[in-house]
Amino acid sequence: MNARTIAAFTAPGPEYPAFVNVSVLESGEVAITTRPAGEEVEENRVCGVTCVPSGDTCSGYCRGTAKAPQRFKHTKPGLCQRVVLSPEAWEDLRAQIMADMGAVDS
Repeated sequence: MNARTIAAFTAPGPEYPAFVNVSVLESGEVAITTRPAGEEVEENRVCGVTCVPSGDTCSGYCRGTAKAPQRFKHTKPGLCQRVVLSPEAWEDLRAQIMADMGAVDS
């Protein structure tokens, strides 16, 4: 599927930064895709697998060798959201955004 990007923004950030992308699809519809910034979390990990204490992967076994779960800090990506608008709905939204910004439509 080919899409033509008409606006995009990526917030500064080292890992999983927030972004917004607005693209026109082949069908003429407009897709708006967003993702919030990633969140730093600390989780129990066994051999790189997130686990819940007393759960199956926290049983202390890793490839046959007993290992205790370790606390591990990492950045978890935000959940992407996407909405697809008809060309008419996009024009209505764009006009409202421009009006709210005080811009003159050309």
